[in-house]
Amino acid sequence: MEDETRESWTDREAVRRLAETGVVEAQFMMGYMLATAVGGPRDFAEAARWYRLAAGQGFPRAQFSLGVLLEAGLGVEKNDTESCAWFLKAARQEDVDSMMKLAECFLSGRGVEKSLPDAVLWLEKAAARGLESAQFLLGHLYDEGIGVTQDLEKALHWYCAAADQGSPQAIGMLGVMYEYGRGVPRDAVEARARYELAAAQSVEGEQKERFVRYRDSISKGMTPAEIERSETTAARLARALGKFDHTRKYSSFENH
Repeated sequence: MEDETRESWTDREAVRRLAETGVVEAQFMMGYMLATAVGGPRDFAEAARWYRLAAGQGFPRAQFSLGVLLEAGLGVEKNDTESCAWFLKAARQEDVDSMMKLAECFLSGRGVEKSLPDAVLWLEKAAARGLESAQFLLGHLYDEGIGVTQDLEKALHWYCAAADQGSPQAIGMLGVMYEYGRGVPRDAVEARARYELAAAQSVEGEQKERFVRYRDSISKGMTPAEIERSETTAARLARALGKFDHTRKYSSFENH
C-alpha cells in the first residue's frame, strides 16, 4: 500500500473507510484496532467481523487472529473446530504463531482428532522458524519421548535454541540435563549456573521459586569454589543471550 495510506493506520475512521472498499490489509487492521482498543473502544464482536472478512480473502494474520477469538469465545461463540481450521489455513501460509496453535490443537485433541505425529510436524515447522515456545515444547517431547522416539541429543538442541532466546523454562531444563547427566556429562557447576540464570529470567511466581529450589538444592553438595565458578558461568551465559546462530547444531548454552 502507498506510504500516505500507511500513515493513517492509527486513525480508526480512515482505516474503516479503506476497509470498506475491500482492502484486505485495512480489514485486518480494523479488526486489530477493535480488538486492542486502538483509536477507540474495544469491540471483539466487530473485530471478529473484520477479521473474518480479511481471513476470507486469505490474509494469514487475520486467519490467526480470528482463530484466537474463536478459541477464547471473544466476540463470537467459542468454536474449537472452526478455530483450528483457521489456524490450519494460516499455518499453510507460513504463519508461525498458527503453526504453534495448530500443534497445541493436535496435542490436546481440541477441535481436531488428537494426533501426536501431526503435533510434532507443526512444532518442528514452527521451531525451525525460530519460535521460542515451539523450540522448548519440541525439546520437551524429545526429552520425554512423547509422540517421538526419545532423543536426548535433539532435546538438547531445541532446549539450547529456546534458551538462547531467553526461555527460562529451557534454561532450567538444561540445568536438569546437566545435573542428572541426560545427554551431557553430569556437571554440577553447569547445572547450577543454568538454574541461577533460569531463576533470574523468570518472573515472580511458582516457576522462579522452583528454579531457586533447584539451585539451592544442588548448592548443598558443592564447594565454595564450585559455586563461584557457577556464578561466573551464569554471568557468561547471560551475556550470550540472543547471540545464537540457528544454523549451528548447538548454542553457547551447551558446555563442550
